[in-house]
Amino acid sequence: MRKALFLLLFTVGYAWAAGDIEPGMWEFTVNVQAEGLGAMAPKPGPIVNQRCITPEQAANPEKALTEAGAKGQCTFSNQRNTGIQFNFNVACTAPFPVQGSGTMRYTAEAMEGDLDLAGDMQGMKFKTRSHINARRLGPCNA
Repeated sequence: MRKALFLLLFTVGYAWAAGDIEPGMWEFTVNVQAEGLGAMAPKPGPIVNQRCITPEQAANPEKALTEAGAKGQCTFSNQRNTGIQFNFNVACTAPFPVQGSGTMRYTAEAMEGDLDLAGDMQGMKFKTRSHINARRLGPCNA
């Protein structure tokens, strides 16, 4: 469950970037609050991961979204980008069906926002609210 949520949230990082972010090594910190998952709820505490965002991905985040969608994971809709804030709806089919919406604010070197999801996993209806912070650390390691 924890890995599945992080994969979705990392994909969202590409969605709101809209080409206005700096390529390089980024650190994503995600705090998830869940209702209705019982023992399957994410462990308390942040999920932290680092990822290299290439110049191609920073310039064309739609390509990254298409690649994620090709794996059957998530489809983004109702995307609205003001240049500093990105709003969207999302529906995912794997590893379990979820749908929701998010709002992300971004600059060239920082991102921050929230993602609300609802779904059904093995008959358990659940809701999650995730707060995402990301920052550029510097150039990618070779």
